[in-house]
Amino acid sequence: MSEVEKLEAEVNAILEGLSLTLSRVEEIRDTWKHGGRVGAEAVAVERAIAGLPWEQRQGAKGPYEWVTKRQTQNSDNFRVLRGALQDHEGRLSVGEHYYWLGSEGDAIFRRRKKR
Repeated sequence: MSEVEKLEAEVNAILEGLSLTLSRVEEIRDTWKHGGRVGAEAVAVERAIAGLPWEQRQGAKGPYEWVTKRQTQNSDNFRVLRGALQDHEGRLSVGEHYYWLGSEGDAIFRRRKKR
């Protein structure tokens, strides 16, 4: 094998490794884009968020929204979002909002992210 062929083989191996690395980076980016969730779970959470009757409030740190288990009659949307929050230690970032679970698990809060 000539020196040029050896260098060509080495370059091809490096390019193959970079291709695999870039694929993995894209997977990680897509996972982060969905707050650590992928696929059907991300879609279910986004649908649940859209289907809840958020009530606006004003707190010491500014405006926020909330929804309660009682208010939604423990709807499927409430249970899906509560489950996702419980899976992520009570806190979640989706789209333009941060979400957190109330201490008793019967209320979900959200606040718009600062830009």
